[in-house]
Amino acid sequence: MRVGQSPKSGAPTAALLFVALLAFHICPSSIAQTTNASDARAETIENAHRRYLNAGDIQTELPVSVPEEVKPRPRSSHGFWRAIGDFLRALAPLFKLLLWIGIPVLVLLIVLAIVREATGFRFGRKKTGNNSSEVSIGYRPDEATARTLLEDADQLAADGQFEAAARLLLNRSIEDIERHRQTRIGRALTSREIARLEAIPANARPAFSTIASIVERAVFASQTLTRDGFQEARNAYERFALTEGWQT
Repeated sequence: MRVGQSPKSGAPTAALLFVALLAFHICPSSIAQTTNASDARAETIENAHRRYLNAGDIQTELPVSVPEEVKPRPRSSHGFWRAIGDFLRALAPLFKLLLWIGIPVLVLLIVLAIVREATGFRFGRKKTGNNSSEVSIGYRPDEATARTLLEDADQLAADGQFEAAARLLLNRSIEDIERHRQTRIGRALTSREIARLEAIPANARPAFSTIASIVERAVFASQTLTRDGFQEARNAYERFALTEGWQT
């Protein structure tokens, strides 16, 4: 012990040195234990995380959506008919108007036809009576032509074609009138209508109507024309063409 140094000051210094040496030996083991514990916890967390991912309970990636293929719709004819229907519906008011106008016009035409048939009113002219005021056309078929026609009709009748012979007389008579009057007479007229034609003089109409009536019965009533029927038509044509009936 040095002179002037207190023996109590050396004890604290030695105590401090001892504590420092003890801490030096203890701290490395504590640090090592702490590191090992941290590694164990990290491994446990990683394993738990891996198991959680493998379980598939949660979605960890965004799904990739594949666009669906859009197939073109086949063309249908329904659109065409729908357009036609729309067009007709648009014209419905016009059709309604035409209907309201057409019905009265149709009724009027029917009434006029009935009146014309009943009174003989036609084309602005009234039916003329069988009187002396009727205008004569002053015409009859040429005698030679008429006799030639009768010979042709007799030839058909000789072959048993009585209907054809009577029709020949009728058609040739109509042709004579058309040629002289420069007008056209309907072949589909009935005997009653023919008898009212102003193209035929009044005293020649009965004979002409007789021929038309005989042909009419044979064609439309399906009555077989006999020799007697043809002879009646022939006699009527003779009165029609070879007498003074055309010269009233």
